[in-house]
Amino acid sequence: MFKSIFSKHLAAYLGSVIIVFAALAVGLNHSFQNFFVSQTVDTLVRQGQQIAESYARLEGLGGPFWSAQHSQALAQLNNDMRTLSTLGASAIVVDVAGGVHITTADIGQVVLDVEMMRVFEGEMTVQQVPAGELFATATLTVGYPIIINGQIWGAIFMNQPIDEVIAVSSAAMGQVFIALIASAAIIFVLIFITSRTMSRPIRAVSAAAKEIAQGSFGKRLAVSSKDEIGQLAQSFNHMAASLDDIEKTRREFIANISHDLRSPLTSMKGFLQATLDGTINEADRERYLVIVLAETERLVGLADGILELSRAQQHGDGLHIETFDINELLRRAVLMFEARIGAANLDVAADFARERTMVKADREKISRIVHNLLDNAVKFTPPGGRIDVSTQNQGAKVAIAIADTGMGMDEATAGQVFHRFYKADASRGVGAGSGLGLSIVKELVMAHGESISLQSRLGMGSRFSFTLPRVD
Repeated sequence: MFKSIFSKHLAAYLGSVIIVFAALAVGLNHSFQNFFVSQTVDTLVRQGQQIAESYARLEGLGGPFWSAQHSQALAQLNNDMRTLSTLGASAIVVDVAGGVHITTADIGQVVLDVEMMRVFEGEMTVQQVPAGELFATATLTVGYPIIINGQIWGAIFMNQPIDEVIAVSSAAMGQVFIALIASAAIIFVLIFITSRTMSRPIRAVSAAAKEIAQGSFGKRLAVSSKDEIGQLAQSFNHMAASLDDIEKTRREFIANISHDLRSPLTSMKGFLQATLDGTINEADRERYLVIVLAETERLVGLADGILELSRAQQHGDGLHIETFDINELLRRAVLMFEARIGAANLDVAADFARERTMVKADREKISRIVHNLLDNAVKFTPPGGRIDVSTQNQGAKVAIAIADTGMGMDEATAGQVFHRFYKADASRGVGAGSGLGLSIVKELVMAHGESISLQSRLGMGSRFSFTLPRVD
């Protein structure tokens, strides 16, 4: 039923609003009824007190009943009774013996229960009398004592039908309900708009993800906020950009690999065909076979590089961790390049933190890392340049660095060199590689749980540095 975030969000908010409004309506209805009952009781008490005083004044007068004082007191009592009648209430005046002296209620006989009898003890009583006991309908009855010459003479019972009180409360509550419904409508519109606004970018992310899944890596999202949705859009764009870069690099790699495969295969095919046709004489045959063998070794090296990259990506698998002297490994690696270094007239300087710097790692894998980095340094450093090899203690780690004074790289290239299949030497001139060397280096370093960094400036050389755990 609720398959979208919009519908779930809208349903959750509307459900919460309905529950809150329902609880609010029930609470307000109960509070309104209590308020109006309390107000009615207060009004009846004040009017009862007035009638009790007027009746006591009339009963306490001496002399003939036609005197001016009697007439004035009787007029006041009648006025008070009429005021009570305008409130919709009736009154019954009884003495302590239960005799009825005045009544405006439609009642045959007054039957006082225990609660009502408390009024003859000087207490004011408030009671809700059920329908059928004294009156046909449920009634709110307030009893107020009448005191004459300091003695309790009797009481006045004022009766207000509860239905009338509830009717007033319902009328007021009706206005509140209208306000609540109007508020609920406004809240619904706001929730609808908010839910749409929040779900729209999520739907956009979903749609863009589907496009990317189909290979359209150029898709980007518009970032219009800095909240979690905006951060999601930014992360998505970064992911899309990375996938786009990888796809572009993959295509370039395929093109490069195709060229690298086509060139030696074409040469080998030509030489072999010429050999079979007899075009190549016996004197040149051995020389051409050497060329074919060299091209074959080149293809084997390319295949080995791809296989090594695949293995290096299996972080932590197949590592043979041991303790060894990284300084000695660096010295041996430099010696392996002695011929190429001498041929290019390069200077090599070593700066080791200690005579012996022990590390804990896979010796063969670290040797491969150093070999690749030195190979690049020698390859891209012009004659008369300089290569620096160094180790430096950094707390519990050792930083191994290989720097050169070669051509260097711009910022864009430096950010791509560790990507798989990327070739900075796009000209594919002499010494051009397959674009796998530095990718293998990074994967091997990461397999040890360490990191590698590059500092390079165009025309100023490059400096590669990676870390290994140090052993004291």
